[in-house]
Amino acid sequence: MSTDVFANFSALDELIQVIYQGVEVFTVLSNVSDIDNCWSIHLSSNGRWWKGYWTPRNVLDIIGSSPSSSLLEQFAEKLSETFIQGQICVTGWGTDSPQFTLGPTSKRPMHVSLEEMSMEDGALYAASMFKEIAIQAKSRQCRLHGDSTEPAFTHNTHISPVQSTAPDVSSSPQVGPSSEAKESVIKASPVKQQVPETVKKRPAPESRPVTSKSPPPRPKVAGASLAHPNKKARRFKAVELGSDSDDD
Repeated sequence: MSTDVFANFSALDELIQVIYQGVEVFTVLSNVSDIDNCWSIHLSSNGRWWKGYWTPRNVLDIIGSSPSSSLLEQFAEKLSETFIQGQICVTGWGTDSPQFTLGPTSKRPMHVSLEEMSMEDGALYAASMFKEIAIQAKSRQCRLHGDSTEPAFTHNTHISPVQSTAPDVSSSPQVGPSSEAKESVIKASPVKQQVPETVKKRPAPESRPVTSKSPPPRPKVAGASLAHPNKKARRFKAVELGSDSDDD
C-alpha cells in the first residue's frame, strides 16, 4: 500500500504560490513525483533554494497504516485547498531547521522540514523550471502570461485566407470578399436613417409644362406713331413764311 500513496496525490502536483511574511517574500512550488515516490516542496528566497519532501511513511503516520484510495485523495485535496488559499507560511526562518507549514492556525498544522540546497543544485532546479515554463508557453503563442480570452494556437494552425495581407492574385482569378468579411463590413458600417413610409410613398410634384408660345401681338392703332405704336401720331401744320416781296 505504501508504494501507491502518491498515486492519489495529483491535487498537489504542479502548484506554485507566493508567501509574504514580514519583509521576506518566498516562492514555493509543490510537485508529486512518481519516480521518487514522494511529495516535494521547493522554496526560494533571494536566489537561495530550500527543499523538503514527504515519503509514504510521513503520510501513513498521519492518516493511518492502511488508508483507502478515497481517503488519500481527500487528504491530498485538503492540503491542496490550504495551499491554494494561501494558508501557508515558513516557520523557524533564520534557524538551521526551517519548515514549510500548511494551516498554521488550524488545530493540526502540517509541516515539511526544509534543507538548503547548494548553489549549483538550486541553479539547476531553477533552469529546469524555466524550461518547463517555456514548453507550456508554446500553447499560448509563446506568451509568458496566458490570456483566457485568447484562443490557443499550435505550430500547425492554419491561417484563414481572409487574414492574409498579400494575396497572390497572379495565379488565381480575383474574387469578391467572403461571406464572413461581408458580414463584418455590414456590422461595422453605420446604420442608415430610417425614412417613414409616408415620406417614401409621397408622389413627386407634377411639373408644369413650359410653353414657348409668345403673347399675341397687340392690334395696330390707326394713325399710330412709328416711335410709339400705342399712341397716335401728332399732326403738325405747315408754317407758311412770307417772302420779301410781300413786305414791299
